[in-house]
Amino acid sequence: MSIAAAYLVSEGIVLGADSSTTVQVSTPEGTGVVQLLTHSQKIFEVGNNSRMGVCTWGAGSIGNISHRTIVAQLANTVNNKTTVKEAAERLVSIVEPEVKKAGIGFVGYYLGGWNQLVFILKSRKNKRK
Repeated sequence: MSIAAAYLVSEGIVLGADSSTTVQVSTPEGTGVVQLLTHSQKIFEVGNNSRMGVCTWGAGSIGNISHRTIVAQLANTVNNKTTVKEAAERLVSIVEPEVKKAGIGFVGYYLGGWNQLVFILKSRKNKRK
């Protein structure tokens, strides 16, 4: 069982998660636990010096694709003008086909951050006061 949380504040978003991952394998006899990892990464920055982050829970990977690889693929599609909503839509477009292909039961992502253009406009308005 994973614990993941996202808390939105006026300055941005706070992401948190536990660090345990259970690796399971499906066999004809049923699903069995292969290994319990106690130091797994579940929180990722989207790119370098980013204003967005991702927190994941549920499946420890999507088939043979790690969450780090998924977030790296997302980072390759965003730039300074990409909104958080656009990034979330891109994340769905990356993850959804992979989940269907791998037959994953459940995986979840929180994606959050701040929109640069909105922040700049608000900052300029505050300076004028």
